[in-house]
Amino acid sequence: MEFLHRLGGESSREWAMRVVLQNIIHLVLPPGTPLSDKEIASFLSLSRTPVREALVLLEEMRFVDVYPQKGTFVSLLDVDDIEEGRYIRKCLESDTFIQACRSFSADGAIALEANLKMQQNALDTGDRKRFLFLDQDFHRLICSGCGRERVWSVISKNSLHFFRVRRLKIKGGGVGQGYFHEQHGELLDAILAHETDRALDILNRHLTWDVETVRASYPDYFTRDSMSKKMYMFMSEVAPVVAGAM
Repeated sequence: MEFLHRLGGESSREWAMRVVLQNIIHLVLPPGTPLSDKEIASFLSLSRTPVREALVLLEEMRFVDVYPQKGTFVSLLDVDDIEEGRYIRKCLESDTFIQACRSFSADGAIALEANLKMQQNALDTGDRKRFLFLDQDFHRLICSGCGRERVWSVISKNSLHFFRVRRLKIKGGGVGQGYFHEQHGELLDAILAHETDRALDILNRHLTWDVETVRASYPDYFTRDSMSKKMYMFMSEVAPVVAGAM
């Protein structure tokens, strides 16, 4: 697990949650990885209580699964969660791109051009982690450049499962980082040329790709169906009762 320094004013629970969540999103902790509150607490030099609280919150966010008498694990990717995140991004970013094509700040354009250069450098040096950060920051800068900073905050908080599978796709699901970098350049050109329809078409292609191709490459990282955990929980509760009645 990768270490992240504690931020000023951050509680122990918040810090533990941020560290675990970032490691999950960036696939340092892949889907299905067992999690130990004792080991995480030792890694962060914390007591186990705030770590346990953090894991409870992550379970509520569907990033962690807790199975009675079995353990705590990084949640498997669920197609419904992914598609919900994609829908949120498409809706909010489409409206944002319409605004960006109407009016975009000069400073915003400069920032996007600098971002693209850094993306190219990350590609040249094979720095995948840096590229993934710049990939997301490119979209944040578009929101910022047209006065929609808070929109990106909503997108980033509600599309984390989509972010996770997007990273997996870039890692090895059939589309290279260069593909996304090229589309980023096309998006910037369309915005600066005030070509709304073109920008929306590129954005749609940018966000629309078949999750099943990623699932085919990493079948063990995905749930078999949306009912799998519910069924496990049901059986774990019912089986002892049935056994005791026999």
